[in-house]
Amino acid sequence: MIKIKEEEKVKIIQDLLNQRYQAEHMMRERSQDFTKWILGFGIGLLWIILSNNPIFLIQKIILSIFIFILLLLTCYYLVEINKGFKNNRGIIIKLEELLGFYKVNYYLENDSIFPEKYHRKTFSHFKSLFIFIIVTAITLILLIFTNPINQNDKNDDQFNINQINNSK
Repeated sequence: MIKIKEEEKVKIIQDLLNQRYQAEHMMRERSQDFTKWILGFGIGLLWIILSNNPIFLIQKIILSIFIFILLLLTCYYLVEINKGFKNNRGIIIKLEELLGFYKVNYYLENDSIFPEKYHRKTFSHFKSLFIFIIVTAITLILLIFTNPINQNDKNDDQFNINQINNSK
């Protein structure tokens, strides 16, 4: 075991804690920025779906599959960031415990610096990001199949034949 003075230990813990806080903010920012980008992409798809151009059955199916795959990949990416976020949060809690941030009367009379609810790993914003992404995907898929402009499924099978015959 390395012999380090108490003041140096505190300084090391403070430095580690600052690094962990920065990493936590970066993970939060990365996940939020990615979600914003995906939601913007969803709005672009919504514009295409709600345009006056008909979308035929095969296009609806392909577009729905694409949205579903994009949903899976997005959730996978966010789950991976969330894993890192939770691991990082665990390290932060250990460092905050070492510095006595949760101890009553350690720094403040009859109080602690952080409330007990901060002493959990589950303090996260990822649930709301998943809700935004999933609701957007479901809305897009529902609109693909229920948009009145695109209610041409009855004619989809004959579209190619009629278009070819009409173009001659």
